[in-house]
Amino acid sequence: MQIKTMLATVKTRSLQIFQRFGYSLLPATCIVCQLPAGRAMDLCAECEIHLHNDAPRCTQCALPLGSAPTTVFCGQCLQKPPPFTRTLCLGDYLPPLDGLLNDLKFNHHLAGAKVLGNLFADKIQRAYANRILPQCIIPIPLHKQRLRERGFNQAIELGRIMSKQLQLPLKIGNVKRRRNTSPQRILTAIERRKNLRAAFVVGNVQADYVALLDDVMTTGTTVRELSCALLKAGVKRVDVWCVARTFLK
Repeated sequence: MQIKTMLATVKTRSLQIFQRFGYSLLPATCIVCQLPAGRAMDLCAECEIHLHNDAPRCTQCALPLGSAPTTVFCGQCLQKPPPFTRTLCLGDYLPPLDGLLNDLKFNHHLAGAKVLGNLFADKIQRAYANRILPQCIIPIPLHKQRLRERGFNQAIELGRIMSKQLQLPLKIGNVKRRRNTSPQRILTAIERRKNLRAAFVVGNVQADYVALLDDVMTTGTTVRELSCALLKAGVKRVDVWCVARTFLK
């Protein structure tokens, strides 16, 4: 018993030493420019600057408001408020953020999920510094057939990182897609709304205040439909967290 305890202690201390000094032995490489990152994370400081965009945005849907906004809401949200209360994003769907998300989504580059998840969690902590955080994170679900084809859900991979850093439970399986809908990226705004009508089914979420997590938000159709389903199921408030914000021209 004493030998096992000693071995466990040595293993734990060795791991701590490696975590503390391992960076100097195995320097990180920036996932954007492929040069030495110069720090422990796989992203150099210069490339990190290009991932953020803190320009004024609509509080409710995160669309840009221009350089000198006179309101905190865009015209669309003022005329027809969405069912979710607040939207936060890391930046716009532009280089290099779009490339990192595409590599994650289609090429299984999970290093991007770790980098983006940690950066986004940092931003969320700052944004909710004087506010109550949602009680849980709900990644936008994929249909089981799409999940088999792709092999993983990028929103879940991002959520695993963010859940740990924010110390919030990650709800997987409480919300499902009842239909294998067409990919939203190939559809127009009108087609997107028809495509996702009644597409989600909500189980027992056991939370009054939730955050929906997705990689990209364009028209907001997906989070709108799922928010409505959650509110009908008894959830009181829904916030949206999307890594990148874009829109159809």
